[in-house]
Amino acid sequence: MERHLFPALARRFGLIIWGFGLARHDPVVLWTPPVAMRHVAALLTLIAFVLLAAAYVPRNAIKARVHHPMVLAVKVWAFAHLLANGRLADLLLFGAFPRLGRGLLHRRAQTRPGGGHAISVGTAGAPRGHRGGRHSGLGSRLPSGCTPR
Repeated sequence: MERHLFPALARRFGLIIWGFGLARHDPVVLWTPPVAMRHVAALLTLIAFVLLAAAYVPRNAIKARVHHPMVLAVKVWAFAHLLANGRLADLLLFGAFPRLGRGLLHRRAQTRPGGGHAISVGTAGAPRGHRGGRHSGLGSRLPSGCTPR
């Protein structure tokens, strides 16, 4: 799965660059942000950098209170860019980052033991011929005489 990750990300990044390049030729302006929003965006970006650094420092107060400081940093960074830019392309690009953060948290909750949704890992629902076989996971590593339930 990991070897397929880089080409998929490279294709998506290429599509983002291509689409953003097309949007610069004929920009659709949704609103004109006031000049003060640039300063607000700079302040929010500074807060996003602090949250990003807090994600890597073990056992700190920010991580204890926020739980996912990196995801919050990306959301704050994207919101800052939405405040400072009023074009449709910016709205689509930076509006996708908070959605991506929610999707990653939801995916992490599904795959994390004890978190989020329950995942069936056992072979209880497998047909008889597939229990304890080579591809069943635990079945091939059980001591002799033990059979999976």
